[in-house]
Amino acid sequence: MRAIQPLQRFLLLAMVIGLCAGAPSTRAQQAADRTADLHLVPVPKDVAWHEGTFAVSPQVTVVLGKAGDTDDAFAASALIDEIKASMDVRVGMKNVMRDPSVVIARIGRDPIAARRLPALRPGLLDSIAARTAEGYVLDITPRSILIAARTGAGVYYGVQTLCQLIRTHGAEKRIPCLTIVDWPTLRYRGVMLDISRGPIPTMGYLKEVVATLAEYKQNAVTLYTENVFRLRSHPDVAPADGITPAQVAELAAFARAHHCELIGNAQPFGHMEHTLAIPFYRPLAENPWVISPAVEASYDYLKELFAEVVPSYSSSLFHINSDEVSGLGEGPARRMVDSLGTGGVYAYHINRVNEIVKPYGKRLMMWGDIAVNNPRISPASSGSPAMAAIWSCQRSANREASWSRSAGSDMRRKYSGSSF
Repeated sequence: MRAIQPLQRFLLLAMVIGLCAGAPSTRAQQAADRTADLHLVPVPKDVAWHEGTFAVSPQVTVVLGKAGDTDDAFAASALIDEIKASMDVRVGMKNVMRDPSVVIARIGRDPIAARRLPALRPGLLDSIAARTAEGYVLDITPRSILIAARTGAGVYYGVQTLCQLIRTHGAEKRIPCLTIVDWPTLRYRGVMLDISRGPIPTMGYLKEVVATLAEYKQNAVTLYTENVFRLRSHPDVAPADGITPAQVAELAAFARAHHCELIGNAQPFGHMEHTLAIPFYRPLAENPWVISPAVEASYDYLKELFAEVVPSYSSSLFHINSDEVSGLGEGPARRMVDSLGTGGVYAYHINRVNEIVKPYGKRLMMWGDIAVNNPRISPASSGSPAMAAIWSCQRSANREASWSRSAGSDMRRKYSGSSF
């Protein structure tokens, strides 16, 4: 037999290494393809596949790790409803743990989580999903399903992932065996709903939107509000079907049950054309759509507006928008703009608004489109602890993200439209 020459030996070794390196990549791609076929939104951080399936039948029982836990019972009810809707199977909730079962447990509270999670993977109890408030573990075996999390929110998100699997596999009434370990990348994941242009949505519609967003693990919603909040002190501003504090409270309670935060919202700068078109408020105008920072009566009005709107929301955040402010200096603020510049006047107004809202203990949010285009406006110059959120028609998204990072924003990702 002819001896393998050094160069041939090197090439053979390189080929073997390449094949070995390619195998895990191929397996990883196959696993990724299988995960994509699950149609889970958002895609979980970690999915491990196992042999077999879990059959959904009337014999399945849903068991709470702690009977009477309100949050876990709410999540369990959603699961039972989904099984009936997608698989036409009725399952019940019981206090006795007997397979086949779906067990909903809390890490650090319920013994079953302490027994089962370490057996799945060493260190799983100390993993990110176990430690974070909204993380969860979903483990599916042929005999039982475990949803484990530290909080009610984590349990709810684990249930929503299971509900998506049930919808995808509704026809066969069998769910593939796998283990999902998941947790959110962002603290806040939310959407702004514009209720100020066109018909004002009904409470039923808003609840439907909140529930749908929560199914996909969105945890924040804010209602973009120009002139549609009914004010006792200014009854002529909002239309007759405007939203009321009672409706806000009702929607906030509904959102909380779905582990979603309703963030307060009011526009105090631009986009005020509906209010400024009313003769009584025209003296406050810088131009037909912007309230003037040079008119002290503007702040008298905003104080009365915020005195009713801000306390209606229990969230610690409050969105003041303040986007698309154009034409500063066209009216009473001309001398201010000549002295301070457009950016300086914008920052002045934001600071005044912050001082009005500060007594209510809220942290402000605002859009960053004006600040990113004015070098004089920065976290230092504004003096306001506002949280900068990003909206864009794509061209300035990266610039807004940069300004948002410098402002210490917790909401740094641009999704689409007015999402944050």
